[in-house]
Order: sequence, then structure tokens, then C-alpha cells
Amino acid sequence: MNMSKKNSKVNKTAKQVVKAEEILVETKTETKAETKAETEIKTTTENVSAPSKNNHGPKQEKLHLIKRYSIISGYVIVTCLILMAMYKVVDNIEDITGAIVKGFNWIMILLKPVTAGFIFAYLIYPLMKKIEGLLKKIGPLKHKDKTVRKLAVLILSLVVVAIISLIISALVISITKGIRYTKDIDFQKLTVTVAEGYDTLYNELVEKLERMNISSNNLDAIIDEAVDRLGDVVKHVTSGMLKSVGNITGAFTVVIITIVFTIYFLLDGENLLNYWKRALKAVLPKKHVAFLSEFVHDADTVFSGYIRGQVIDAILMGVSVTVAFSIVNIKYAALIGLLTGVGNLVPYFGPILGYGSTIIVGIATADYKHMIIALIVLCVIQFIDGNIVNPMLLGNQIQIHPLLVVLSLFIGGKLSGIVGMLFAVPCGALVKVWFDKFVKYMEKRKKIKQA
Repeated sequence: MNMSKKNSKVNKTAKQVVKAEEILVETKTETKAETKAETEIKTTTENVSAPSKNNHGPKQEKLHLIKRYSIISGYVIVTCLILMAMYKVVDNIEDITGAIVKGFNWIMILLKPVTAGFIFAYLIYPLMKKIEGLLKKIGPLKHKDKTVRKLAVLILSLVVVAIISLIISALVISITKGIRYTKDIDFQKLTVTVAEGYDTLYNELVEKLERMNISSNNLDAIIDEAVDRLGDVVKHVTSGMLKSVGNITGAFTVVIITIVFTIYFLLDGENLLNYWKRALKAVLPKKHVAFLSEFVHDADTVFSGYIRGQVIDAILMGVSVTVAFSIVNIKYAALIGLLTGVGNLVPYFGPILGYGSTIIVGIATADYKHMIIALIVLCVIQFIDGNIVNPMLLGNQIQIHPLLVVLSLFIGGKLSGIVGMLFAVPCGALVKVWFDKFVKYMEKRKKIKQA
């Protein structure tokens, strides 16, 4: 009984499973039919809309081609224009380079007073700060920084004007005394003496040339050629002097503008410096700003130590020579002192100008006794300056080998003449400082790699 019941239940369950499978098959069949119908509808729709798409296809392709050919045409036109411009540049290269040089020279003319004003302000800035410090000790001016700065600049300007006036006065007095001395010379007798000396020299040369089988006609030809060349030199010198006279107005204008810029840099230089520091920090990365700060600091140390020291040394040298020569009654003492002082700005040139000008004045005035005394006095002054005064002024700011000094002077002279020679030594010293830093950096890097 129980078995029959179990069998009937199993059969019933089996029938239910079969029925469920049939329902699942029917559902799948219906789904396939629906999918097929959707596919047919989609295909029909695409077939219906296809003609409309095909109608717009040629227009789009045509527009695409037009755009493409327009771009190619643009490239061709630009290339042709560039080639034409290059041809014009090459064809007119001389005119273009001339215009560039003129423009550069024009810019340099504009920058001359600015640069000169900056240099003068840089040189006398420490003196202005000392005057400022003294003025701040006065009660009413203690907390008035702007007023103190203006007063310091005014006092410094008056001091500079007074020094320049003294130098000019000393030169005028010295030259006037020299002119008075020349009044006592018998120029007629001097001319006869020079002419006789010339004849004697000419006759001796003729005799020696005849011994060498060279005729006097050759000597005459050489003399004529020398005279012609001398005439050309005189013409060039005269034309140069006339041009210089014509440029006096321009030079005077440059001097006035330079003075204005010097006063401006003294009054507002610190604010200008702070502004550029802030601008560089905003524009450049920190690494580059640190590098520039270090470079400017080293340049300031080298240039301030050397240039200010050399200027003070030149002033002391010029004053010492002028006073000493005046005491021993040397003609043109102020002129020789000025030349010696200016020469002292450039290493090794001070003694050359000092001894050279002393010898020339001694020969011109035929005062050989005083010339020898002047040379001895100058030698003593140069010895004291070179071994005591100059080292005290420069201190340890400049440590540079004499060979590098000569090389720097040669390069500076080739690049910018006298001005280049004035700044050649500090530039050489700055290069040496940074080369030493580079060597230390490479040594340190090598040690780190080895470790």
C-alpha cells in the first residue's frame, strides 16, 4: 500500500517536471520568434532609411576634400612666403646687419648713462651710508629716514663737486705755471738748435749709408714717405679732434643724465633692488633664485672690494704725487699726479704713466736734475703704495695670480678698451671664485660616489 502511494507520487512529480520542461521550451521558442521579428523590423527600417543617407554622402565627401585641399594650399603658400623672405634676407644681408648694428648701438647709447649712473652710485654708496649714520645721531632726524637719505645724498653731491673742483683747479694752476715757465724759453734759439741737430743727424746718416753702398737719394725718398705718412696722421688726428668738438654737446647731455641716474639710484636704489628680488622670486624657481643670489653676493664682494679699493688708492696716489712733486718744485706736478692716479686704476699702468710723464716733462723742460729727483720720489711713493697701502685697501677681497691679472687685462682691453681693462681684474677674480666652487663641488661629488 505504501509502495503504491510512493510510486504514484513519483509519477506525479515526473509529470510535473516534464510539463515544466515543455513550458520552458515553448518560452524559448517564443523568445526566438520575438528576436527574429525585431531583427526583421530593424533590417526593414535600415533599408528604408538607407537611401536618405546615401543621398547626403557625396556632399560630405566633397566638403571633406575641399577642407583638405585648403589646408594643403595654406601650407604651400606659407612655405613660399618663408622662402621668399629667406631670399630677401640673404639678398639684403648687409643692410639688415647694418640696421641691427645701428639699433644695438642706439640701445647702448641709451644705456650708457644708466650704466654709468649705477656704477657711480655703487661706488659712493658706502660713503652715503656713513653720512646717513652720522645724520641719524642728530635728535630731530632720528626717525625721519627719507629726510636723512635726501640730506645724505645732498651732502655727498657737494663733497664730490668740491673734490672735482679742487682737481680741476690744481690742473689749471699747474698748466698755467708751465706756460709761464715756457715764456722764459728762447724759442728762436731752440728752433735753431733743433734744426742744427737735425742737419747733423742727417749728415751722419748719409755718411753711414754711403759706407753701406746706399745712396742719399734712397734716404730722401724714405724721408719724403715718412713726411707724407706723418701728414696723413696729422689729418686723421685733426679730423678726430673736430669730431670730438662736435660731440661736446652730446657728451654734456650724457653727463647730465648720468648725474640724474646716480642721484636716483642713491635715493631709491634699495626699493628698486627689493622690487627685482620679489619679481625674480615670483618668476623663477627657488633653485635658480638661490643661484642668482649667491652669484650677486660673490660679485658684490669682489667688485666692491676691488673697485672701491682701487679708486681710493688712485686718489691717494694722485694726491701724494702732486704734493710731493710740488714740494720738490717739479713742473706740471698736478698733471703728473693726475696721470699717475688714473693709471693706478689699472694694474701695472700706474708706474708706466707716472714714470713716462715725469720723463717727458723733464726732457721737454730740459730740467734733468729735477727729473732725476722726481723719479726717485715717485719710486719711493710707488714702493709704499704697492707694499703697504694697496694691500691694506684690498685686503683679502682679491686673491688672483699675476698671470691671470695680465690675461684678464689683455682680454678686457681687446673687448672694450680702457673701460674693459678697468673691470678686467674683478671679472677675472669672479671667474676664479666660481671655478674654485666648481672644483670643490666636483671633488665632493667624487668622494660621495667613492663612498
